[in-house]
Amino acid sequence: LYRNSQSATSAGLKYFLLGSLASGIIVLGTAVIYAGTGITNFEDLAALISVGNFDQADYNYVTTCVAGGILLIGIGYIFKVGAAPLYNWSPDVYDGVPTVITAWIATMPKMGLLVSLANIINIFIQGGLNNMVSGIIQTNFTNLLLLSSVLSFVVGAIVGLSQVRIKRLLTFSTINHVGFLLLALAVMTEESLEGFVFYLIQYAITNVNTFLTLLAFGYAAKGIVSNINNVSKVREFQLLDDLKGQFKSNPLLSISFAVSLFSMAGIPPMIGFFAKQMVLYSVSYNYSVISIVAIVISVIGASYYLKIVKLMFFDTNNNTIESTNINTNDDNNNITTVHSSIISILTLTMTLYLFDSSILLNACHLISLSVFNN
Repeated sequence: LYRNSQSATSAGLKYFLLGSLASGIIVLGTAVIYAGTGITNFEDLAALISVGNFDQADYNYVTTCVAGGILLIGIGYIFKVGAAPLYNWSPDVYDGVPTVITAWIATMPKMGLLVSLANIINIFIQGGLNNMVSGIIQTNFTNLLLLSSVLSFVVGAIVGLSQVRIKRLLTFSTINHVGFLLLALAVMTEESLEGFVFYLIQYAITNVNTFLTLLAFGYAAKGIVSNINNVSKVREFQLLDDLKGQFKSNPLLSISFAVSLFSMAGIPPMIGFFAKQMVLYSVSYNYSVISIVAIVISVIGASYYLKIVKLMFFDTNNNTIESTNINTNDDNNNITTVHSSIISILTLTMTLYLFDSSILLNACHLISLSVFNN
């Protein structure tokens, strides 16, 4: 969209090249599995492993190929969802592209990739494979997810504290959320899968609302910044200082943004609190130490969410908007009815979830049961 912007084109190229690299790692994993078994279908491969009647030579070969291939596939998925330690591409990409594109790539691809990863884990780990081959696969894959989850907690909270650009800060917030999702997948019980589905739904709602509200701030600021070809584009809020004093000029948007931030931080009674509670409760029996680490890191990470709230509600904005062309009389940059309606619905969903939680909880419970019954 901003083809004349150096940062935007650089971000797009980085997303393409590193995304291709991650896809290449996944393809390499499938090639390793095919070399050892001659199978490319996950269900057929699970059926082969479940038999478990190999002589020693075939056993070692099949085990090495399948375990190594699944490990490579897992690394490729971790790369694509931007989890630590393979996250370095995401801050530059999210910050460089337009906000409306950031909202898309921070939500939809991650949902699809994580659901696909959950399906793979369900087939190989939970699918009734209790022999030694599946045990090796489960150990390697679980350790990979746990390691990535803990690193995502630490990176998302600690590195996010030093950020001064809004979308870079939200990127590290996303990395922190991905850590919770991977933690639920690493356990893969009925309770953790239910927590995973619930967390994924609330993550999508909160993330979309956050970026749509951030985009609305630019529309509400009445700032039209012209690029070198004199093509108008809406001013985007990029620095945390841009949010100073926004409560006085845009109180409703500020409240909506604060609700999203409170939900991300896991502050009750927002929906994000219950999502973190479900995940931590489901894994506390098996990995109590990691649960404690996640709680401590969440408290640390909440500080940069509260810093944004402080800027909006208690600070005053003394900065002037710097641009090549500011048009304050253009009616085309008003927030549309659809835009404001979506923000209102998502904000009310996060706020009022506590009063009628049965619909979403029952849906997540049925999904969990249907996966494990199959």
